[in-house]
Amino acid sequence: MRAVAAAVGPERVGLRISPGNHYGDMAEHGPEEVYTALIRELADDRTAYLHLSETGNAALDGRVRALWPSALIVTPQNNPCDLAKTHPAAWWLKRGADMVAFGGAFVANPDLVERLRIGAP
Repeated sequence: MRAVAAAVGPERVGLRISPGNHYGDMAEHGPEEVYTALIRELADDRTAYLHLSETGNAALDGRVRALWPSALIVTPQNNPCDLAKTHPAAWWLKRGADMVAFGGAFVANPDLVERLRIGAP
């Protein structure tokens, strides 16, 4: 990340992390220490953003905004379209996220904006 930022400028570089997310048969356990250290190490580099794939780990999720000074984008772990439950986008925005990503939800629901607007399933 630092090499790319040096080549193109930190304002044009972002970092996406997915702490604790499973991939195939690989499982990452206890990501708090590793990702807290990573975020702390890179925070002063002032890159454009950190994109966090929500971990479901309350300790780590709650700490990210305090550690990261630049823009924070979060992809909620839970379905962002389920407005009948606590809306994860609202939860993250109240805790300082600058943006919430709905990529998968948009792919599956081209009318997502309208669904969110009217509270549809």
